[in-house]
Amino acid sequence: MQKRREFLAGAAKEYDIFHFHFGNTFLPDYSDLAYLKQFGKN
Repeated sequence: MQKRREFLAGAAKEYDIFHFHFGNTFLPDYSDLAYLKQFGKN
């Protein structure tokens, strides 16, 4: 899970748009969506 969090932190800095397939996000509890929203990501 730590590797996913590290990837998310780096990706949030580099990318503006995130597209998820099949209802899955980076983290199983979907907390990454709130994290991305803090940075104004779509």
